[in-house]
Order: sequence, then C-alpha cells, then structure tokens
Amino acid sequence: MAAAGMLFAPVLVLLLFSGLGSPMPGGLSHMDIHSAEAQEAARFAIESYNRGSNAIHLSKIAHVISVKSQVVQGMMYQVKMQLGKTTCRKSAERNVDLERCSFQPGLQASKMQVCTFEIWDRPWVPERQVSNMQCVL
Repeated sequence: MAAAGMLFAPVLVLLLFSGLGSPMPGGLSHMDIHSAEAQEAARFAIESYNRGSNAIHLSKIAHVISVKSQVVQGMMYQVKMQLGKTTCRKSAERNVDLERCSFQPGLQASKMQVCTFEIWDRPWVPERQVSNMQCVL
C-alpha cells in the first residue's frame, strides 16, 4: 500500500503540469488569424473604428497581430492589429472598399497605430458591437 501512495503523488504532479498549456475553459483561446471568423472580426473592428474616428482619411489594417476568442453569452473576440492611414478621404463615399485604398505615401510602421478591439457577437442580437478599444502609436 505504501508503494501505491508513493506512485500517486508523482502521477498527480504530472497530471497537474500537463494541463498548464491547455486553454482554460471559458478563457481566451488563440485563433488562426487567417480563419474566416478572425478576418470577419478584424473587418468589423476597422469599420467600427473608421465610423467613430474624426480623422479626414480612412484607416485600414496593415497587419493582424493576434486574434483570441472567448465564449461569453455569445462570442467575444479580442483582435490586435496594426492600422495605417490611407489616401481615401472619409467623406468621399460611404461604402469605400478599403482594399482599394493605398496607404499614405511614406507611411512607416513606426507611424502606425497598434489597436486592440474587443468585439461582442451575440447571434440572437442583430448587431455586433465593439465593447472596448485601445490604441497606441
């Protein structure tokens, strides 16, 4: 019986440590930034950003850095991306295709903002919303 107790402790320790790399249920989980779901969340974030911005020119995504998701009364996405100003004016047209807008000439990565958006998507509610946004230069 003593041998069984001596085996139990190391097995318990291994089981505890083996779960450390796993995502916690209900916690944030990393997503593939190229997945359709992640790309849709990023598009929604930049559209929301441009609608709320007072800038003359539209911004667009230069690089998606990371996307995480969490199940919370729907789905919460946390999208971190680098944004740059384009040559397209905000007042030009309501439905501007951002893919056709060029970045402003001479725009360097050091002049681009890195923004983190939290997007709350509840399929039973007709509209997604950006619940939080933080940007740094």
